[in-house]
Amino acid sequence: MELAKYYNIPRVHVRQLVDEVFRMSAIDEEAAGENKLIIDCKTKLDELKAAMEEEITEKRGEMEEPEEGWPDIEITND
Repeated sequence: MELAKYYNIPRVHVRQLVDEVFRMSAIDEEAAGENKLIIDCKTKLDELKAAMEEEITEKRGEMEEPEEGWPDIEITND
């Protein structure tokens, strides 16, 4: 939360969506097969992660780098 404020990054609450998608795929992955909802959700999550990483990188470019360097960008589904 503090990092989101520091870097002026909006916090996205997708945990419930992610949990539900993975629950659905774990329960009956074979029956789901090419379930469009699961595929669309996973694709959208990947796009959101990439966009967030790009935004962080752009914001860092506008700021002075700290002496200890920038921490790695790590966006997880947790």
